[in-house]
Amino acid sequence: MSGLFGPMAALKLTEFGTKNFGTLANMHLIAEANWGTNKQQMVGGGLGFEILSLAHIGITAQRDYKLNNWWLQSFIAIRLNKQKQDTDRYAR
Repeated sequence: MSGLFGPMAALKLTEFGTKNFGTLANMHLIAEANWGTNKQQMVGGGLGFEILSLAHIGITAQRDYKLNNWWLQSFIAIRLNKQKQDTDRYAR
């Protein structure tokens, strides 16, 4: 069993929306660096999609510059907590 950890940055490229309902999805450019428990040292990037502020899916390609390998990774993430509702400060 092994694991990866490290920082990730995302830049929003575009959003997909509707005329009446707002944004359905956002597309992000992802850059990340990962270190692994089996001596992996990787850097790479890819594309990610945030769908309805509930789920994230994406794919990344990473180069392991210590072990001289390429990795292709995909991910799915689901938001587990509820979003805090904004209160109208002018409401009575």
